[in-house]
Amino acid sequence: MHDIDCVILGAGCAGLFMAEALSSKGATCLVIDDAPAAHASTKNQGWLQTGAFYASINKPLAAQECWAGYNELTDRFPEAIHKQVRAYALFTTKTSLNKLIERCTLTGIPIDDISDADTADIQNDCPLLKGTTFEYIAALHDHPFNSAALLTELASELDGNLVSFWSSSSPIPPVCRFTHSGWEVSLPGKEQIHAVSLVLACGAYSGHAIGRILPELQTRPLINKAVILTLSCSGPPISSCILTAPLTVYPAGRYPAIVPFFNKEGTSIIGANVYLEEKLASHARNSALPRPVSDYANQLQGFFPGLVNFVGMEDREVKAHFYVCHALQDSYRIEWHVPERNLTVFSPGRFTASPVAAQKCAETILRDVSSRAPRHAKMPTPSDELEIPVQPYFDTPSYRLDVLNDFLIFDELAGS
Repeated sequence: MHDIDCVILGAGCAGLFMAEALSSKGATCLVIDDAPAAHASTKNQGWLQTGAFYASINKPLAAQECWAGYNELTDRFPEAIHKQVRAYALFTTKTSLNKLIERCTLTGIPIDDISDADTADIQNDCPLLKGTTFEYIAALHDHPFNSAALLTELASELDGNLVSFWSSSSPIPPVCRFTHSGWEVSLPGKEQIHAVSLVLACGAYSGHAIGRILPELQTRPLINKAVILTLSCSGPPISSCILTAPLTVYPAGRYPAIVPFFNKEGTSIIGANVYLEEKLASHARNSALPRPVSDYANQLQGFFPGLVNFVGMEDREVKAHFYVCHALQDSYRIEWHVPERNLTVFSPGRFTASPVAAQKCAETILRDVSSRAPRHAKMPTPSDELEIPVQPYFDTPSYRLDVLNDFLIFDELAGS
């Protein structure tokens, strides 16, 4: 039996920054992931935010965390930032624009008002803005970010420095089990691990993991389900800039944000992630879309009518796939802690805030580690074993975005 301080499930932004925060204080960590730097943090992330988005929807704490994380990531990983891509916040009224500028000023977040002449140029240059009602635009300092490069570099820095990694394509999954002496982790082909603390930093799988290892819990964290659509095509990009309309009320209850993403070499834009909807999940294992795909086609067209002309161009094929990610519902809360089990769910919910949020959450975990044992004398009944499966993230497009009778539709691709 090999003793360590903490086992972390998940090697995305949350898991790696948590490993860094803990190891910097002398804690030994094992990070478990079937494919580090390959899941949600590289699929639905890549948006380096100043926090202006959260300031606009009146979440100042989230905005401040993003701004602090933005500065840290900018200093540490400048090569991962696609600075040539601009970002704009869109508004239908001057009042909404002034409200964002005021809130950003209060939190120290940079934002630039744009003149009427420049606004007209931006609208002409960006096909997605044609036909919309956005007359007012502010320039943000947000950028696309190569999160895969960040994770690869960070994992390399951490490996062997009080942090070890386990990943395998073995069909036999690792197993975590709580006992009266702490957490026991069985890894295929490896010596059994005993850990004081367990951290779930595994995104969409966290809620299911809680249900498996703590079935007796009466109160569990509320999980939000976010629906994100990836669009990719050959030829001119769908969007060459980040577009978001944070104060626009839309019937679907979500203001789509479009963020371009690059090829693996980081040399050209090959598509865009579209943040469509967020709502309370019935349970965290549920990765099904909450609405029919036709509803999302209508939402896209209602918000960006210019997509119809773009998608309908001759010799243009736009491939699409949906995926769902989960986060703690309370956007101010980055952790959910069960002290009698030395168990923590770490879910920053915002990629940019991950390094700052990890430092804060690590303080709670280090208190568990320093005690060297679960704090309550009376221990609950040991739970079921938790098998850790491979979590699918829908890398293969399953739809084609097309136009039928001047309306956007999703055609299901053969074999999907």
